[in-house]
Amino acid sequence: MRAPQSRPAFARLQFLAREIRTKNEIPNTFQVARRWECHHKTINRDLDLLRNFFDYPLAYNPTKHCWQLVGNMPEAVL
Repeated sequence: MRAPQSRPAFARLQFLAREIRTKNEIPNTFQVARRWECHHKTINRDLDLLRNFFDYPLAYNPTKHCWQLVGNMPEAVL
């Protein structure tokens, strides 16, 4: 499935937020970047935005090589 082309930054954030809500984790940034056809640093910036602006409690799990939800979801979510 190809990522939508309009407003890709917002679409990526929605994708990341949905993955976190439904699975409590997201794949590593290289896998997500490959899906969205962007650089892994772009996905890192998106995760920083979710953590720092939207207060998503995310942490990297080096054993599973993924980002995980490590607390309660914030009241206002994407």
